Amino acid sequence: MKKLSSPGVLALLIVTANLAFGQSMVPGYIVSKGDTLRGFILDRNNKWSVGSISFSTSVKETPRVYTLDEVSTMYLQSYDAVYQTRTVEIDKKPVDFAQLEKDGTRNLVVETVLLEEVLRGTINLYDYMDENSKRHFFIQKSGGKTEELAYVKYVTPDGRIVELSFYRGTLQSLTADCNLTRTPPSNLERKPLTKYIGEYNVCMGGRQVTKERNKNKLIASVFGGPSFGSGSFEGTDASNNGIRQSDSNGSYGSTTALNVGLSFELHSSRASKKWRPGVQVFYQKTGSVMRINDSPTVGGEYIMDFKMVHLGPTFTYLITNHAPVHLYAKAGFSATSILNGGGVRTYYSQAPSRVFASFKPFGYSGSVGAGLKWKIISLELRYQLAHLPCDITAAAEYKGPDVLIGIQLYK
Repeated sequence: MKKLSSPGVLALLIVTANLAFGQSMVPGYIVSKGDTLRGFILDRNNKWSVGSISFSTSVKETPRVYTLDEVSTMYLQSYDAVYQTRTVEIDKKPVDFAQLEKDGTRNLVVETVLLEEVLRGTINLYDYMDENSKRHFFIQKSGGKTEELAYVKYVTPDGRIVELSFYRGTLQSLTADCNLTRTPPSNLERKPLTKYIGEYNVCMGGRQVTKERNKNKLIASVFGGPSFGSGSFEGTDASNNGIRQSDSNGSYGSTTALNVGLSFELHSSRASKKWRPGVQVFYQKTGSVMRINDSPTVGGEYIMDFKMVHLGPTFTYLITNHAPVHLYAKAGFSATSILNGGGVRTYYSQAPSRVFASFKPFGYSGSVGAGLKWKIISLELRYQLAHLPCDITAAAEYKGPDVLIGIQLYK
């Protein structure tokens, strides 16, 4: 029986830990020793300052760990990103204000890294985020050396911040064989660099192929449907003899309610992200919920009916997100306000009607559920529990399952 080496055990533990903390396998391929291997890659949420890639031919298969020395190219289909393995000099000198050093000396180290390909042409442009969250940009002209666009930032002993934009001179020198009207960008950022180098590549006879980074999107949806809930009420009434229990206390029968609303969800640019935070607002009309008090002294039909507005955050978890029909789980929490002023009222009992929201303007509600989504249409089943705003001597709630149909307004 073949035993795992110490590096193999360590790699397996790293993969297991990554999977346990919610990272997922995303479709793509790697090029290893000239062979293109298609399958699934463990996504690291754009943090590729690593020494290995976890790859498998199927999502159910245990991933194999490839070192960067074994891989020349990686492609992630979920967000159309190509990465190239390069051994380069990287300046690890910090540029964040809180970490600035007091001299302008660069801190160069040699590392083998995965660089994200931004532009390909006479000059290739690459993007890289190191383990300290410092962003680096690299360029390569006509298959030559891959070098970093150098930028140094430091603070002098008297507190002045000095910025040395060496990269501007590098760009000017490398693009001198084409008469560009534009000067090198004053900011070392992806968008202006892409524009400048893209124009140079066009000038040299290439095509303008701009690969913009995918952006997060706030997606709106409308939804509506019935709910089948019931109510309950507990409170006290004042009488000539002091405080007594309310005749309207107890559980109320079921009714069919109506929900209509609008939701917004943040869809990550990285398709492997499974959590989608959002916010929703919806209107709910419960209809009449009744209970009958058969007391020999005080009888009557007690009614609860409400028009409510709920507003609050939601959290959606994509159980499957690489299939034609997506399965998801969802939870929400909302502040609840009652629009109609009445609460529990009676038809012929001598006990007074109970008015809600006399002292509390808002109650609260929570919901959990699951749903299916196909293209822009979703079908969701959830269970809702609403604690309604009452006066200070009472408590009431409305609860039950909802069936909601949603339509996404745009992609």
